[in-house]
Amino acid sequence: MHPILDSLVSTPMDWLRLMLFQFNKGDLDGFDRISKSKEFASQPLLVSSLGFLRQKLCLMTLIEIVFKRSKESRGHMSFKDVATETRIPLEEVEHLVMKALSLGLVKGYIDQVDQAILITWVQPRILDKVQLITLKDRLSEWATKVENQTLELESKGYSDVFAQ
Repeated sequence: MHPILDSLVSTPMDWLRLMLFQFNKGDLDGFDRISKSKEFASQPLLVSSLGFLRQKLCLMTLIEIVFKRSKESRGHMSFKDVATETRIPLEEVEHLVMKALSLGLVKGYIDQVDQAILITWVQPRILDKVQLITLKDRLSEWATKVENQTLELESKGYSDVFAQ
C-alpha cells in the first residue's frame, strides 16, 4: 500500500481509500455501500459523476472477472455471465467489452452471434493479496499441468526430446 493511502487510515477520509480499493477489485457491493454513505454524499463532484464512476467500475469488474478465470474458461464467456457479474443490462455488454478493447484493458474477440466473448490478454495492474493468491494458485495449476504433460510424453517414449 502506498504511504499516502496509509495516511488516510482511521481518518475522516478513510472512506476514500476504501473506495479506491473497491475500484481496484471491481467490487460493486463495496462501491454501492460507499456511494450511499454520508461522506460520499457530501462530495458534490462525486455525486454528480456517479454514472461515470459506475461505468469505470464496470470496466474494472470485467477485468476482475477475466482475471479470476483460467485461460480455458476465458475462452467462452457469455454476455449473460458478464451482465450478471457487472449488473448491467444484457444489451449493454457488447458496448462494455468494446470499450475495454478500445482502451487496451483487454484483448480478445466478440462473437455477437453466440453472444460470447473471448479474452486473450488482460492489462497488468496492481494486485492485492487475494489477487496475488489467485495468481499463485493459477501458476501452480499450470506448473502441475506442464509436469503431467512432460511425464506423459516421457512415458510414451519421447524422453529423447527432453534429453537435448
